[in-house]
Amino acid sequence: MPQIVWFDDPDADRHDLVGGKGANLGRLTKAGFRVPPGMTVTSETYTRTLKAAGIDEEIANLVAKIDYDDPDDLERRTAVIRDKVISVDLPRDVAAELVEAYDKMGRPFVAVRSSGTAEDLAEASFAGLHDTFLDVEGIEGLEQALKGCWASLWTARATSYRAKFGFNVADVAIAVVVQEMVESDVSGVMFTGNPLTADSGEIVINASWGLGEAVVQGIVTPDTFRIRSHDLLIREREPGDKAIRIVRDREKGRGTVTEAVPESEQTAITLTDAQVIDLARVGRRVTDYYGEIPQDIEWAVANGDLFLLQSRPITGVEFSWDDEVDGWMVGMNLDDDDDFTWTREWSNSDWTGAKTPLFYSHRSYTVNRGHIFAAKQWGFEDLAKMRYFKYHKGEAYYNCDLDRDVVAGTAFPVFRENMLAYIPPPWHAEVLAKPLSVAAWLKLQARIALLGGKHAHHNWWEVLEKKYIESPRWDVSNLPDLTTLSDRELKQHIEEHIEWEAEYCEDVWIGFLQHCRDAMWLLRFIVTKWYDGPNEMAFADLVSGSVKRSATLRENLDLWALAVTISKSPYLRQTFEKNEGAAFFSALEGSEEGEGFLKSYREFYDTAYWRGHADRDTIFPRRGDDISIDYRNLQTLLNGNLSGSPEVMEEEVNAKRDRVSEEVSANLRKKPLGALRVEAFKIVLAYVHRFVFLRDDERWSLDRLTYGTKLLFKEFGRRVKAKGLIDADDDYFFLSKDELYAFYEGRADLKLVKAKIAGRKANWERLNRKEAELPEYLQHGQALDLSVVDGDAVDGVFKGTGTSRGTVTGTVRVVKEISGIGLVKSGEILVCNSTDPGWTPVFAVISGIVTETGGLLSHASCLSREYGLPAVQLSKAMKLIPDGATVTINGDTGVVTIADVGSDIEVPDTVPSTLVST
Repeated sequence: MPQIVWFDDPDADRHDLVGGKGANLGRLTKAGFRVPPGMTVTSETYTRTLKAAGIDEEIANLVAKIDYDDPDDLERRTAVIRDKVISVDLPRDVAAELVEAYDKMGRPFVAVRSSGTAEDLAEASFAGLHDTFLDVEGIEGLEQALKGCWASLWTARATSYRAKFGFNVADVAIAVVVQEMVESDVSGVMFTGNPLTADSGEIVINASWGLGEAVVQGIVTPDTFRIRSHDLLIREREPGDKAIRIVRDREKGRGTVTEAVPESEQTAITLTDAQVIDLARVGRRVTDYYGEIPQDIEWAVANGDLFLLQSRPITGVEFSWDDEVDGWMVGMNLDDDDDFTWTREWSNSDWTGAKTPLFYSHRSYTVNRGHIFAAKQWGFEDLAKMRYFKYHKGEAYYNCDLDRDVVAGTAFPVFRENMLAYIPPPWHAEVLAKPLSVAAWLKLQARIALLGGKHAHHNWWEVLEKKYIESPRWDVSNLPDLTTLSDRELKQHIEEHIEWEAEYCEDVWIGFLQHCRDAMWLLRFIVTKWYDGPNEMAFADLVSGSVKRSATLRENLDLWALAVTISKSPYLRQTFEKNEGAAFFSALEGSEEGEGFLKSYREFYDTAYWRGHADRDTIFPRRGDDISIDYRNLQTLLNGNLSGSPEVMEEEVNAKRDRVSEEVSANLRKKPLGALRVEAFKIVLAYVHRFVFLRDDERWSLDRLTYGTKLLFKEFGRRVKAKGLIDADDDYFFLSKDELYAFYEGRADLKLVKAKIAGRKANWERLNRKEAELPEYLQHGQALDLSVVDGDAVDGVFKGTGTSRGTVTGTVRVVKEISGIGLVKSGEILVCNSTDPGWTPVFAVISGIVTETGGLLSHASCLSREYGLPAVQLSKAMKLIPDGATVTINGDTGVVTIADVGSDIEVPDTVPSTLVST
């Protein structure tokens, strides 16, 4: 085995021979990066030297006796080892070869760096645990530094670190890098992924005067630069104090000293913008060379030339490559202004639940298509170029800048007060003050009518009803046997479904985003400005219930009827209690009464097998995937009070709505131009009622298409798994659509893909389990504090936002996931993050609901109004309201009051500090 390996030798990248640092320098040199020339004294030399001196077994015996729980014993025994290593004599041939190699280098000043065979691995870096000796001169100094590096293998910190990670002492060895010294003017560290935010799309550079050890050792506050990786945009320049620096000892002419930096240089920035960009560009090249795994790079600049001193994977950070989930955006040529502000509030109310990269990558694309189409119809070309979403740790963040401009450009100021949910509070005054003339608004309507009359406010309903809700085009039964399709045919079907969804978004976007929005707030304006009757909650009553039974309500009535059937039959009830989940339905087969129930259930199933999911993402099972979903739904209903009837409740809510409508009409009729006011009120009310009904039915229809897309991707995922490319059946969900295609077709690195899946899956699972609390606003990839006050508590009183009228007192049931709704008892107040169609059965059981997210048109709010339940939205409700407490919720005022908690329940008066902030 060789004693010395040069950086450009064939064996220079053998980790077992030259250690982690030596191997990386060898790789960088071979790849053509500018690395100061040098050599590595191999690990074999270390092992041979210790064995020749007869101390290898002594070291093994000392290590075997270390008590790692006793710091003093650890330090004492490792000190003995270090003394033995320092005092060892080099074998003659080793010493001779070292002299010859140093002569070949020209006997320059050198940096002598430890290079352990267990270091710079992805799972354990050993960064900073082994010693480095700078500005070494002469063969005697080189030999001393060599043995000093060997001895640093046995510091207490390095020895305990190896024990923690389970490295076998028999396998431990160390090589030593001898590299021509760079007397740098500026040096530091570059991370090609942000280790604080785990953002793989951002490069962070720390820089300081002199040698880089000051930065590596953390003894100086360096300048910090943050750079967006894909276009090298400098996001931030933050000067450090740079009070000291490490430089060559001028008195001795070798070695280093720490000295004070002149005051004039302490505040001066170390790198020009051009240097920062050049350095980041090199960092990006190094990352590409290492398979896109983010790197921790040491670098130095001397006389204007950049040198790389080291590169290793960043450890201890769960990177997820979220910026690459947004790869769909590149082909659409959208403006990705780095100063955009992003919020999760849109997703909280309109796109509930954690989002997988696969679902996000095609749903965000289709939604953006709808936005682009609408913006162009309005004549807002600048808005058409603004991206709608940003993916972050399992969440879809919505563009606040875009929403601000849409609201200000399409709505009259008098209505905007109710359109600010997704706009940061500090911006509200500006949005409310921006004028919009009647002429400008009429121009918008004219463009919509002339550029496509089907999108006009009086026509778009028919497109929605005929083309989507009533059409069988999206029926899953239209799909062929997916297992018989070729890969190309399967991809064609996937792309066809995504294009259908994009076409749908283009057809309905103006209707939802403008026409129905304006009608809703026009109705609110009429009720709050024209009507002056005693009913302060008239608006909430007017939008409660439904003029026709929506798909969700029909679905829930059918489930209710099935539950009633079970409750009235001793046989069905007994079978239900003895067989959980899908086993219940199987147990009914063969009996006359069981078959009768199954016939009724199958009739229901055939109209809604694509529904029942916890949240929007296709990773969540529908009843077509897991029939036990309906066992849980039936269990929820059977736990409640079945003596009443949802139909009676429906009639009562609708009757109240009609009474309030007559009350408002009578009040308006007494005003000046009363007849015209009443007619305007009725027209707008009818428009809103039609919207409320169709909003739910279009969701039912879109769920059909989404389920078909789910099945297509499921087959694609099965093929990926069959190739042995992924470990778990659902791993394919954690790649974007284009990443999944590339991976399956062999166009992606397996190691990188595995890392992406692991990082993204961990983020998604934390969010799905409600263990991670993501920031409400983001900018530059980091949390943005806009001092939004919500959920402040005084003596157990919390102020949220009422979304459905009424007041109720009851026992709290905190449910973090849909699987827990079977535990909710009749009359309890449900506290959860948000709801979706799969939660619907619980509304027939509860007496009220508090959600953490949502809004006036969220699923929880709409269902609460249909069922006549009070509802409140309260940020962090699951943390603030204890399970089992007795609370009063007021849907009129949005106030939640904790009345009684019992002796064993603790009430927080602030948000617990244990919340995960990501």
